[in-house]
Amino acid sequence: MFDLIAEMWDVIVSTFSSKQAEKYKKEAEECKKKISTMSD
Repeated sequence: MFDLIAEMWDVIVSTFSSKQAEKYKKEAEECKKKISTMSD
């Protein structure tokens, strides 16, 4: 389920400009870390 969200994030992020994309990628990575630590 989370992999699907991650893929959607990648698609959404890729539609932004590269500068904004970097910001959103960092936020997405932070969310991934939080979710992965919660699920463990």
